[in-house]
Amino acid sequence: MTATTIRSLKVHLTGKTRDADVGTITHLKSDGFIAEFDEPSAPVLLPGQPVRFRVCNSGLGGLANGFNERGTIESREQRGSSLLYGIEVPDSGTFARALHGLTDSSSDRRLHKRVPFDGGEAAAAIMHHGSTPAWVRATIIDLSESGIGVACSDTFSGTFRVGDTIKLTFRMPGPSTPITLSGTVRSRIALDRRVRFGIEFAAPSTPADIAGLRMIGEYVVRYLRMMRGIT
Repeated sequence: MTATTIRSLKVHLTGKTRDADVGTITHLKSDGFIAEFDEPSAPVLLPGQPVRFRVCNSGLGGLANGFNERGTIESREQRGSSLLYGIEVPDSGTFARALHGLTDSSSDRRLHKRVPFDGGEAAAAIMHHGSTPAWVRATIIDLSESGIGVACSDTFSGTFRVGDTIKLTFRMPGPSTPITLSGTVRSRIALDRRVRFGIEFAAPSTPADIAGLRMIGEYVVRYLRMMRGIT
């Protein structure tokens, strides 16, 4: 999910009718999100205050396509002419799945651009599946917001079969925290002493999943812009 997609998510405070009570989700966190409201008539909310709100995508018809949620004001920050509120939600998993419904679709996922992964040492990934921990080191070949291509030694190729549900842990280029995403093995191709696996990411179920996919989306956008000579 790219930053542009996130910026299309609007927060409408329940029971409020003024335009100033409509904020924009700017960042996702592990337990909620950051919403930005424009002053001078932004709502006055205090840390610890419970709130009810509706999240919608302004590009998908607005309120009619949104969902209702409850939360608690966790933080408040003045930034220029805006007020930023950190809002904590009680069930982050359900919230993340609802957001995914507003920002992605199966057809969109199939159209995601897959680009080469030029991450140097960051190209290392760890694959794991099964009830017994069995971590295998792999190399990222390419990726998109909907999937990733990795290769590992044929010595370990029998560990993973088409249809297996697995987890991958890896880092994006540059300073970044590790990303762990679930996926399904969709293809298996034998190479010279290696095996390449095509893995389709599972729909995100937590804010951490969404944040990881957002980082991937931003990498894809940067790569495509570079290839087109756009800075």
